[in-house]
Amino acid sequence: MSAEELERRSNGVYFITGTLTVTATALGSSTRDLTEMIVQASPSNTVNIVIGDATTQGWVMEPGDVQPFPIRNPALIFGKAASSTATYSLFGRTGA
Repeated sequence: MSAEELERRSNGVYFITGTLTVTATALGSSTRDLTEMIVQASPSNTVNIVIGDATTQGWVMEPGDVQPFPIRNPALIFGKAASSTATYSLFGRTGA
């Protein structure tokens, strides 16, 4: 996809930060329809975060890791801290 096509298909951005505990929680809002989503485990975390669905979280993200997810609804991605608490950032692009 060219930069011009990407610009035509983008009509906004979605950015949030959050804190995770050892209980899995959705990373974003189900009211968002994204065309792209990227999650970053905060570089200042002292523990890993694990990402997955509502039932199983197995994708390990170390502090500072960045991972794109090819999913439109950020509420379908769940995360939790491996222990204690950890923070994350989620960036998404909205559009067609």
